[in-house]
Amino acid sequence: MRAFADLYDAIDSTTSTNLKVTAMRAYFATAQPTKAVAVYQRLFQDNPRDIALASQIGQLLTTREELGSRTLELACWQRVEKSFKQGTPDWLGARAKVIAAYCRCGHKDQARKLLA
Repeated sequence: MRAFADLYDAIDSTTSTNLKVTAMRAYFATAQPTKAVAVYQRLFQDNPRDIALASQIGQLLTTREELGSRTLELACWQRVEKSFKQGTPDWLGARAKVIAAYCRCGHKDQARKLLA
């Protein structure tokens, strides 16, 4: 067991992040969304400013049907949106994803407010 811990510690952060994203996909693919959400939360704790990661996870969660996944998707896109200067093309793209996520979560009123 100690050898595994040493090996895990030797993995660089990029590889570790990629492994966690892969684990998250595997948990979703095998109908284990609770475990996938736990991995998601750990990824965001470890990488709070990684916007590319937030986008990647948001894209993955867009395909999920569980309400919990949709809520997490919304959080991803909100994080991406906040990282861009308001009114820029990147911000507008992220805003569109936030609006779509609100709609998928059933919060159409919130989506309308963002469109106004």
